[in-house]
Amino acid sequence: MAITSYGFQAHYTALSVNATGDNTLVAAVPGMKIRVVSIFVVSSGGTSSLKFQSSTTSDLTGAIVMEDQSKFDLGVSEYGHFQTEAGEALSLNLSNKVTLGGAITYFLC
Repeated sequence: MAITSYGFQAHYTALSVNATGDNTLVAAVPGMKIRVVSIFVVSSGGTSSLKFQSSTTSDLTGAIVMEDQSKFDLGVSEYGHFQTEAGEALSLNLSNKVTLGGAITYFLC
């Protein structure tokens, strides 16, 4: 059974990043926005700052500092924490090479 909220079906993806710069987390879907409703990220291997972006042009969050073995967790928000512009990918920009793992729940709207 699919989980829906306000008529949108939930999608889930694992997050695994270890490269500096822009990292695509969810590929763009033509004409659709990616609305993040929950996310958690765990860091290992050093300190870095990260920020979520709509493709590589628009910041969706400010810089979030992740120290070694730290966790960033936004619980479930039925309205969403942030969303991309229509037709743009959800990206994560990482300042230093560290390993990040986690998961994202999102809607396409």
